[in-house]
Amino acid sequence: MKEFEIATKITTPLMLAALVLVVLFGLFKGIAAVKQPGATLKTLIRWAFILALVLGVLANVSYLVIASFGREVRLSGTVRNEKNQPIAFAIVDLGGKKGRAITDDYGGFDLSVPGSRTANNYQLTVTASDFLSKIVPVTAAQAKEQIEVTLSYPSFSADDFAKVEPTASIRHYLGNPQVVLMVNFSNPEARKVTLENILLTLISPSGKTIPVVLEGIFMTNMPWTPMSIPMIQLEKGQLWTLNCSFCNQDQGMAAVLVKAQKEVPYLSEVPQLGATVYSQKLAEELRSFMKTRMIWTAGQWRGRLSWSVEGKPFEQTFGFVLSNDDISRMSAITKYYEAGHGVYPDLRFSVIADADPSTVISLQKPPPTEIK
Repeated sequence: MKEFEIATKITTPLMLAALVLVVLFGLFKGIAAVKQPGATLKTLIRWAFILALVLGVLANVSYLVIASFGREVRLSGTVRNEKNQPIAFAIVDLGGKKGRAITDDYGGFDLSVPGSRTANNYQLTVTASDFLSKIVPVTAAQAKEQIEVTLSYPSFSADDFAKVEPTASIRHYLGNPQVVLMVNFSNPEARKVTLENILLTLISPSGKTIPVVLEGIFMTNMPWTPMSIPMIQLEKGQLWTLNCSFCNQDQGMAAVLVKAQKEVPYLSEVPQLGATVYSQKLAEELRSFMKTRMIWTAGQWRGRLSWSVEGKPFEQTFGFVLSNDDISRMSAITKYYEAGHGVYPDLRFSVIADADPSTVISLQKPPPTEIK
């Protein structure tokens, strides 16, 4: 060690000088034993002994003092996140100018504590970008071992990631339910995050649970984007207001749509009221299909928008009411299936006469009762 080398350089000359004086002291004593020593020889013998004693004591004391106060203590360890992944460029600070280290790519750090600052207890302040800082107490015994530090991300609530606007669109296409929510997504983190497993769960007035998947997103005056995976990525600090369309598709729905497309592949204009686009047979089949798929009933509904961020679940809950008039208007579209309204893809949510398969409702927050 550097301090040991310094102590050796200082004490070695003192010890050598003391040794020389001891030799001289012995020589003078030998001379004095042969013949009667004079006053000068007695003085030399006395001062050689005194100087040898003083230099020997000084050499030992200086070595002990320098070695004691100059001995470094090394604190080493690893900084990781809650997933046991190493955190690079974290700052491990003991305080002062010399008591600081930065972790490497593997999260490791090696901190030298000057001999003048050695103690029985230490306090390390560990900080890293995107993480909560942490103060880690370390005892002298722990200082001899690897120090493991775990940093946590800041805690955020559901409102920090997504807020549902107070109105929504409740629809059906051939009875298949669809809900369109306007959601203000945001990223409070200082890093890129992904909202995964986005799902809407509905609870009917009778208590039935109906999960509805995210099928697509769109912005005002922007094209609709289908979602093969229910997830949204947000850059650092990004704000994004999206219309989220939730709808369940299955093979039964696909089959009836194929039949309708075969009968009418293309419409060049919007059919007038009373026009016949689809055959009565197909229209009756579609009406029967609609009755098996229609979930909307009058009464108090509840909804839960849920998602996860890095495995941590979040949710927003709300309630809404559908009236008998709402249900009547939504169901009345079946009267116009022959004319293509409510069937042809571009006319699936068209408003005609007393029929409207889509209704705008106000959301209640919080919902009347919690969703379990």
